[in-house]
Amino acid sequence: MSKQDKIVGLNKSKKVVFHFLNTGNYSGAENVVINIATLISDCEHVYVSPSGAIDKILKEFNIRHIVIKSLTVKTVFNVLKSNQPDIVHAHDFRASIMVARNVKYIQNYGGLVISHLHNNDPRMRRLGILSLLYRWSVPKYNKIIVVSESIINEYIFSGYIKKNIDVLILKNIVNDSIILKKADMFIAPKSDLIYVGRLVEQKNPIMFLEIVKLVTKVFPNVRVTILGEGPLRQKIEEYIRNNKLTDNIRLFGFTSNPYPYIKSAKIGVSTSKWEGFGLSILEEQLLGNPVIATPVGGVVHLVNEDVGMLSNSIQEMSAEIIKMLSNETYLAKKSYMAKENVKMKNSISNFQEVLREVYGVKNKHYSTYNNI
Repeated sequence: MSKQDKIVGLNKSKKVVFHFLNTGNYSGAENVVINIATLISDCEHVYVSPSGAIDKILKEFNIRHIVIKSLTVKTVFNVLKSNQPDIVHAHDFRASIMVARNVKYIQNYGGLVISHLHNNDPRMRRLGILSLLYRWSVPKYNKIIVVSESIINEYIFSGYIKKNIDVLILKNIVNDSIILKKADMFIAPKSDLIYVGRLVEQKNPIMFLEIVKLVTKVFPNVRVTILGEGPLRQKIEEYIRNNKLTDNIRLFGFTSNPYPYIKSAKIGVSTSKWEGFGLSILEEQLLGNPVIATPVGGVVHLVNEDVGMLSNSIQEMSAEIIKMLSNETYLAKKSYMAKENVKMKNSISNFQEVLREVYGVKNKHYSTYNNI
């Protein structure tokens, strides 16, 4: 990790990719960048972001890190001027806009600009500053990558994007060999239900607690694990106390290795109000957890009645959980199908080949909105 704008010792015989991210958090988009850096070894990768939970993860994977105070037009320019990376890979809307403001400099030294969208932010569905700025930035990119069709389809200027630039749909993957290894690093407390995600409005953790409350009416001793931190923690703690769920729910906070906890759980629950892809769902399925989820964004392509349930109803979701906890055979069948679902949807080789094509280190045909 470096607090300097310049990275020394880069292997210039490889293409150099700088990944720009808006925060130092560790969540879905950050996980994807780590997968890119570890799986696309044809390139040299550098992670550029503020400091935060991501620091420890990057050190673990030996990924170079330029720490910036905040992501602004000026900090992006300073990093670009000091390093002139071959590929500038911006992740999500704010980072993409900040990079686009520097596109003339990047083009002048011959760099490639990629906007990679991981989230279908509801602000992009209506006319506003963020949606307009991204609309302005669209012609600046050599490529736009989205993790699900919903991100583009729900964008207010989706028609403009589809007509003016190649949009590559590249679904996220899980690095199963790493996850399975990390899942066995320690034995976590057993639980019936697990929630994995930031404690923020998007993830809607209060809905999860309302589901738990209904489940306790049938299973008063149900065991629940919550992994994540965020501004809603105090509100969650108050809900747990006020509804006498203290004996049922354990808040573990943020952990860089959630996989032993997932492995020790029976059922995953996702209550997000919006999602680009839903990477944690794929991780939970890999470890044998059927997932009960709200039908948002790319989640609808990961969950069905064979591997869990899609619903916006607290009553329906709690009823399905109760059914699984009441019937071991039913639960075991869904657990088995969850693992099989990952085998069908998780194509690491395709993920590698497509990104090598985008980065210009290998050629292979892929589908875009212009040819599907």
